Amino acid sequence: MAMLAKQAWRVVTNPMSLVARIFKAKYFPDTSFWMTTPHDSPSFSWRSLFSTREFLRQSSYWQIGDGNTVNIWSDCWLPGVQDFKPMDNSIATNEVQQVNDLMIQAGLWNTSLIRRLFPLAEAYAILSLPLSTRRVDDRVVWRLEKNGQFSVKTAY
Repeated sequence: MAMLAKQAWRVVTNPMSLVARIFKAKYFPDTSFWMTTPHDSPSFSWRSLFSTREFLRQSSYWQIGDGNTVNIWSDCWLPGVQDFKPMDNSIATNEVQQVNDLMIQAGLWNTSLIRRLFPLAEAYAILSLPLSTRRVDDRVVWRLEKNGQFSVKTAY
């Protein structure tokens, strides 16, 4: 399982690799690895990699860069909060979807919006996340390693 998870991790973290582009074209062309549904007739290799998705989801989280690819409600991105994501809030769900909706500009949270939409503990957790002033992509971080890189040893 740990070795399969490593291969799935490579598909997620290196989307421009040949194997990642092939899997994306065939199995999740319009969505991400995290949001895709099971395929009707998957290959053995895709079925094997796909079987590790929940394990990877439970052991990783998104480090916020520009916030464009991280969904506030379905992705794990908020350390210090249960399940690494805020609790569903019907008012907030209608108003914001992506993490970048909570930013005024690169490197700056929209403090008033966050305080209005989220409970105090969640608002504090969001505002505590450092943001880069440069435009950097969001990235998946392995929470079982200090350096954030996947390792078969910690996955095992």
